[in-house]
Amino acid sequence: MAIPYKPFPFNNRGLQLYGVIYRPVVTLRLINNHTSSKRIEAIIDTGCDACLFEAHIGESIGLKIKKGIEGPLSGVIRGGPAAKV
Repeated sequence: MAIPYKPFPFNNRGLQLYGVIYRPVVTLRLINNHTSSKRIEAIIDTGCDACLFEAHIGESIGLKIKKGIEGPLSGVIRGGPAAKV
């Protein structure tokens, strides 16, 4: 499947040797049951197992954000988990 995207220039301070790195950005809508969000742009992290959006976007389509399961968010970072999600 081919999905149109636009490049987003990103300067990773941890990898300054590479300068600007371009990330894929897609325009999408989140859908819960029959309610959809406004169109938003999202950076696609092709190596990520979870997707993160601001809470108000999920709430706008009826998701019970505060009733969700809380857990650690981690990755290639110094010091272990970065946040609870």
